[in-house]
Amino acid sequence: MPFGNEMYYEYNRQAKREKRNPKEIGIHSIRGGTVVGKHTVSFFGENESLEITHTVDSRSVFAKGAIKAARFIVNQKNGLYSMEDLIK
Repeated sequence: MPFGNEMYYEYNRQAKREKRNPKEIGIHSIRGGTVVGKHTVSFFGENESLEITHTVDSRSVFAKGAIKAARFIVNQKNGLYSMEDLIK
């Protein structure tokens, strides 16, 4: 549950049988087939929805990203970095 007015994540929404709290963000994970990564963000309104999906068919995509991040971070000073720093 959130503290104050913060948004919070709910990982087991299918077990609940009650109206969603407006501050709740539902997250679900499904694995299957040969797809190694499929990420969908869904936005729901009254009588409509919008979905954005990214699908990965090879783990090499993730490996290349991890190598790029490691090459970047190894030469940095101690601190907090974001993906924005990595893609510059």
